[in-house]
This record gives sequence, structure tokens and C-alpha cells, in this order.
Amino acid sequence: MFEIDEPEALLGENRFPTPQDYLLGGLAGCMMASFVVTAAQKGIEI
Repeated sequence: MFEIDEPEALLGENRFPTPQDYLLGGLAGCMMASFVVTAAQKGIEI
């Protein structure tokens, strides 16, 4: 279960991440995993 909130300027309480924060975090993790796998396949040490 994800707890979400919005900034006070958007009538939220600014206590939890926004839905966009979760989306960007998920995309960043996916991209990092792809970079690491590709680098490993090419013999590049990270």
C-alpha cells in the first residue's frame, strides 16, 4: 500500500511522496538496472 499526498500549495499536507515521485523513482530504478546489466554484458566495471 502506498501512502500519497500533495504539497500544501495543492491543498495537501506534504507528509508523503506524490504519485509522480513514486513513478519517477520506479523509472529511475528500472533505468539503473538496465545500465548495470548492459555494462556487465560489455565487461565494463561500475
